Amino acid sequence: MLTLYLNTIDYTDDKEKFEKLYIKYRSKMYYVAMSVLHDRYDAEDALHNAFISVAKNINKIANINSDETTAYLFRTAKNTALKCLFKEKTASGTRNTR
Repeated sequence: MLTLYLNTIDYTDDKEKFEKLYIKYRSKMYYVAMSVLHDRYDAEDALHNAFISVAKNINKIANINSDETTAYLFRTAKNTALKCLFKEKTASGTRNTR
C-alpha cells in the first residue's frame, strides 16, 4: 500500500519523508480511526483516505517529529473517520428527511 501513496508524490525527498511518517504513525492513526468507527474495515478505509490526503500535502510538513505534525496526522485520521461515519449514516437512511 505504501507504494501506491509514494507514486502520488513527485519529489524524492518528499517520498522519503512520507515513508518515515507512514512507518512512524500508521498504527497510531489506525487507532484514532478505530476509536471513531469501531470497525476494522471502515478504519482501514478511513486510514487509506487519510494517507492520500497526507500524501497530497506532504510538502507542507517540515518536521516529521514535531508536535504540530503529530496533531495534523491525528486530526486528519479523526476527520476522515468522521466523514466515513457520516457517509455510512446518510447511506443507511438514518438521516432525518422531511
